[in-house]
Amino acid sequence: MSDDEDGWAKAQPGAKGSGLGMSKDLLRKARAVNPDLAAQGSTTELFDKVQTAKSSPAAAKKPAAAARAPGDFFSTFYDQKERYETTRARLLEEKARVDRELAALAPDTCHAIVELVLASDPSIANPQTQEILQREQAFLAQVGFSHRKVVDRRLQKK
Repeated sequence: MSDDEDGWAKAQPGAKGSGLGMSKDLLRKARAVNPDLAAQGSTTELFDKVQTAKSSPAAAKKPAAAARAPGDFFSTFYDQKERYETTRARLLEEKARVDRELAALAPDTCHAIVELVLASDPSIANPQTQEILQREQAFLAQVGFSHRKVVDRRLQKK
């Protein structure tokens, strides 16, 4: 749309301003002073954007991001800042989730091994069981397994 009177009249039938203290002349002067504003479209298009932003609550939440022109220092800086904060929050959330899973891994594995021993060799007398438990002492210590846990669990089940 152009800046002609007909285009303006189509956007605002019978009115010179928007009720926001804005008029065609004011928008035209703002476009003349600010080349970034002028690059965003004609006076009528800018007026439509202002009306849309005013009526849309979602658009009002991020006015600074929408007003920044791409390519200038400020917009690039704040885009980087926003990207950093968003990514950092997401990564911290993922890290917390991974930390919870990691903290639960050893006890869950130990519990599973205790249950396996109770199901397959409750007295831990089988030579194969003894051999595996002997060979894998480092792993079993890492997950917190002990013969005492097998005995305690066996007593709990009774």
